[in-house]
Amino acid sequence: MVRELTRNRKEKMVDKLEFHGVLQKNLLELAPDFCCYREKEHPIPDV
Repeated sequence: MVRELTRNRKEKMVDKLEFHGVLQKNLLELAPDFCCYREKEHPIPDV
């Protein structure tokens, strides 16, 4: 899943914005498997 996405990005088959969105979606789906809290975006103060 992630390897194929990364390979496609390296081969320029996927643009940066699409890559970000798909990777973010995949990580959100995996989070519960690793007992992690899922949140799409996390605010960083003073940045």
